[in-house]
Amino acid sequence: MESIGYFMVLALMAGAVSALVVRTKQSRRQEEKVGNIRSPAKFRAKRPLSDPEQVLFGRLKTALPDHVILSQVSFSQFLFTKGGDRKQNFARFAEVRQKVADFLVCDPSFRIVSVIELDDRSHRQEKDERRDAILKEAGLKIVRWKTSNIPNAETIRREILGKSPMNKKECTDDAPAMGYDTPAQE
Repeated sequence: MESIGYFMVLALMAGAVSALVVRTKQSRRQEEKVGNIRSPAKFRAKRPLSDPEQVLFGRLKTALPDHVILSQVSFSQFLFTKGGDRKQNFARFAEVRQKVADFLVCDPSFRIVSVIELDDRSHRQEKDERRDAILKEAGLKIVRWKTSNIPNAETIRREILGKSPMNKKECTDDAPAMGYDTPAQE
């Protein structure tokens, strides 16, 4: 009889430990769901522009004081697809949704005048050519400069404003919110 008592106490203790382990795991899962992750990896703030990008940003502002200069702009914020069915438009949009332009130069009404890319050693010609083709397809002017040869304000003004900005009909105000057309918008 006494051994049954010990067995019962051990069973209760094992059950309590099991319940505690399950509850701890559930608590951790809940913390992860709400963003309270216990991890040695922590988010840290960093400057959004590299040193060369900061130099170019300053020169763009000096050279083009009547223009809006935007940095690190996702292609999905200024491109959308149209012309195919919904699936085709989504597939084309998927090609660009994670790409980022170094700078956009816009007129005061936020029509895009030029896309600026600042190339360092990490840029690959084949990828750059594909990006440029996408931007040209959208009717956008692309200007590329190397980080080792950032132009002065006068050169920037000549390069950006010396060529005509994009055709106004190419930049539409009725772009869909998702970046690709849906049949209801046709």
